[in-house]
Amino acid sequence: MAVLTHAQLEELWVTAGGSEATADTAAAIAQAESGGNTAKINNTAHPDLAGYHPPAPGNLPEYSVGLWQINELAHPQYTTTQLLTPVGNVNAAVAVADGGASFSQWSTFKNGDYRQFLTSGGTPTAQQGTVSGFSTASELAHAYSGWADLRQAVNHHLPNRLDNSRRAGRATLQTLTRRRRVRG
Repeated sequence: MAVLTHAQLEELWVTAGGSEATADTAAAIAQAESGGNTAKINNTAHPDLAGYHPPAPGNLPEYSVGLWQINELAHPQYTTTQLLTPVGNVNAAVAVADGGASFSQWSTFKNGDYRQFLTSGGTPTAQQGTVSGFSTASELAHAYSGWADLRQAVNHHLPNRLDNSRRAGRATLQTLTRRRRVRG
């Protein structure tokens, strides 16, 4: 287990393609979510796994992992193994936050708990739904998250689709062979 500082979290965010303009806010969210602890897990969903505790009244179950507490129930494309590494967790966080365009997925952003960890004098990055006038870092972050999502989807779905296609091709050939024998 490692505990990262605010500066380390900011650097990690920017290195993964998150916008520099939102690095302070992203780091503050990670501190509010996990205390910067790379091994933090909040388990209110799986009684059979370590650290389980029932969800608070009115809260949905969750299995949130790592620095930015990525909820695997909401984001099943990520695994616990990935999310327990700083690089895997920040890549997921950058994708979920669209490079820093929106932090609305994090409860600590919505309720303001992250503000106590800001180093910019308490002024959070504006979150107006859409971001206009992208800087180079933002454009790169958006492109990176798009490619990461595409790579994840291809790696997940392509083997199944290829297998289904092979089976369908074999079945078609068998049907055509039978028809040829019957007619011939």
